[in-house]
Amino acid sequence: MNNNQNQQIVCQEDEIDLRELFLTLKRNKKIIVIVTALITLAATLYVLLKTPVYEVKSNIRIGYIDGNLIEKPDILIKTLKIVFNVEEDKKNVDKNSTSKVSDVSSSKKLKDFIVVKTEGVSNKVALEKNKEVLSYIQTKYQTKIKNYKVNN
Repeated sequence: MNNNQNQQIVCQEDEIDLRELFLTLKRNKKIIVIVTALITLAATLYVLLKTPVYEVKSNIRIGYIDGNLIEKPDILIKTLKIVFNVEEDKKNVDKNSTSKVSDVSSSKKLKDFIVVKTEGVSNKVALEKNKEVLSYIQTKYQTKIKNYKVNN
């Protein structure tokens, strides 16, 4: 008989009293509404005040001279990261700049390609920064191309 009473107590503890639950929600209705309104207001302000960031991504193929790459992708990536101040640690990014090179890496899908990602406050600004990187690469290797043309 004692065992039967213990089973009844356990069964009663596992039950959820919906009436009590709704009464608790009704008693705390003001607090729930205020907290929800504050969180919604904070999220809305954050979205409205946050500056949008546009990203431009380009795949750049490294050219060949006489069957050999002009530059190894790893060397070119390291050079671009230094020249364009690509931070490995994202905490030290200049918040006042309108555009930046956010990443330079090798393409996983395409052989002898590098991926350049730029960010800006508008798509046009990000695209201009991307073109700046491309122009730098073209200018840097122009002498190698001219030397090859002269020798051949």
